[in-house]
Amino acid sequence: MAVCIIGCIAFAAVKMYQYATVSFVLAMVTILILVFMKKGNIQAYMISDLPLVMTPDTIVAGNRSFRINEITGLKLTIHSYKGMNNPGGTTYLSGINNTVEFTCNGVTEYHWFYLKSKEHATELCAVLREYYRKKIPVTEKDMNGRRTWLMQPLKTMEEVEAFKKRHQIP
Repeated sequence: MAVCIIGCIAFAAVKMYQYATVSFVLAMVTILILVFMKKGNIQAYMISDLPLVMTPDTIVAGNRSFRINEITGLKLTIHSYKGMNNPGGTTYLSGINNTVEFTCNGVTEYHWFYLKSKEHATELCAVLREYYRKKIPVTEKDMNGRRTWLMQPLKTMEEVEAFKKRHQIP
């Protein structure tokens, strides 16, 4: 694509307008093909410079480690994983709008994280399941701010109790 644009400029500079036009059209076609392949998701996002790793015992953000038993107010907002169908449209979601927030030793931490696939989201569910089994208070929410358990929206207390029993959560 860059070669087409440079060629367009070079041909225009030497007054070879037909070649400049062809180069310009090729550049535009290339851009359209790339946009179509990306399904319109062409924004560049910066999630975080720090890797975020959650295990049943710790949360590691960059080079800092936080023990789960020292964390309070653990909140996760799980928006999506990469490639997830958008419930409100025909596009696919990017998996980057997920956040974790907690307080440790009086300091509130807030981090964005990326779920790269459905399998990655399933791994996060396994960690959350361990948090629930250890009676670690966790608040999960979905992309619309609704309360979830293991990324599943439950509307009634009966659904919550059945869910806890099914997943052996105290």
